[in-house]
Amino acid sequence: MMNVVDLLQMTKGGRALMDHGQTVGLSKGDMVGAFGKLVPALATGLERHSQASGHSVGDVVRQLGAAQLAGAVDADDADALAGFRSQGEQVISALFGSQERAQSLASRVGESIGLDVGPLQALLPLVAGLFIGALGKIDSGSFKPSGGGMMATMAVNMLMSSGGGAAGLMKFIDTDSVSDLLAGLLD
Repeated sequence: MMNVVDLLQMTKGGRALMDHGQTVGLSKGDMVGAFGKLVPALATGLERHSQASGHSVGDVVRQLGAAQLAGAVDADDADALAGFRSQGEQVISALFGSQERAQSLASRVGESIGLDVGPLQALLPLVAGLFIGALGKIDSGSFKPSGGGMMATMAVNMLMSSGGGAAGLMKFIDTDSVSDLLAGLLD
């Protein structure tokens, strides 16, 4: 079964991010590994922020600027995606409390998958923007992958029909896989 990380990679913005990774020296395999750790870490941060604020995940997604970040999902190339960097940095600060914690996360992810921290620090705000934008589009029912064919369409329909919008989607993200990476970062 397809997961949320796979679906993000099938969006225009996801493919633009994969291309951008190559410009900073990361292979497609490196990018898949980075996505596989960063998205669950962002999901965990989102869940914790939701609990701490007393707002639903959907409300937090909207507060983080999902409507504006929806453009990241449809970005045609790395330059267009880069326009969402500052909003992605704001998302990171909201979810992790500071850019320093986000840098620690990038460092821990890099160590866990054998990558230099520099490219991961550069990619984290873009992944954050893409993630929140995609959740916003899923919440509004307008998420459509631009690749992946029938399997992607079926997976999106299943995710969207599972109920709960962005909150319902969270159950399809393996946040347990990053619990050790987040130790001390979300306290």
